Amino acid sequence: MEKKEDIKINIVTFFLIISIVVITVMGIFLYKTYNDKKVEDKKLVEQQAQVDNLSKIVGNLQNNISESNSTPRTSNTVSENNANKNEVKYEITVKDEAKAIIEATKNGKTISKEIKMEAMIDKTGIMDIPNIGTVALISDSGGEYIGVHLYQLINDEIKLLGDINCGADMIKEASYTVETKDEGIALINADVNGENISKEIEMSAAIANTSIIDILDYGKVVLIAESRGEYYEIQVYRLSQDYITGKNKEIINVGSIKTNI
Repeated sequence: MEKKEDIKINIVTFFLIISIVVITVMGIFLYKTYNDKKVEDKKLVEQQAQVDNLSKIVGNLQNNISESNSTPRTSNTVSENNANKNEVKYEITVKDEAKAIIEATKNGKTISKEIKMEAMIDKTGIMDIPNIGTVALISDSGGEYIGVHLYQLINDEIKLLGDINCGADMIKEASYTVETKDEGIALINADVNGENISKEIEMSAAIANTSIIDILDYGKVVLIAESRGEYYEIQVYRLSQDYITGKNKEIINVGSIKTNI
């Protein structure tokens, strides 16, 4: 009987030892698996960080390319004219709903002009525009139409340079890039909430440079300057949509600015 009891104890002890060994091996395996997973997760995080950094680098390169495309290729005469125009200081005073006075001061001399709009004045502002210099802006609004009018002091007279249509079909959220394909063709890309719309623009003269500006917080527009000897003519483009349905998006010409007035 004692031998049988001893055998039973030995068997129980054997299986106990086996169980301990199995549990230990499984514990080591699970621990190793857990550590391996942590290492893999860390690698994934590092790889994602590298991807994010590369995305930022690509974005910066694209911005630099856009800025280089916007660098003016100007003659000395035009550059000097722009430098002189930037010395002018403007002040806009709204007199009533459709009338404003622009004052331009240069070298201590102030010239003023009363501007009568065809509709109610909506906004006013002063900004620098590539190739043109500092300008005074007055927008008027009539229903679905919003026109931004650009004024500048030229030969001791405040003159209208051009108009930009910023009406109800304008998409304020749109962002743009512009690329000069050759001396007379530009490619405009517009992006709205991940939707990309492109259009190739063929100009009637050699492209001097391109730029993108924000007009009185109505939204951005693309400027393509054509070189015509000692002056520029700038065509203005933006994305348009059906302001009721929000569809039918396309890039259209919405104005021009002339510097030879």
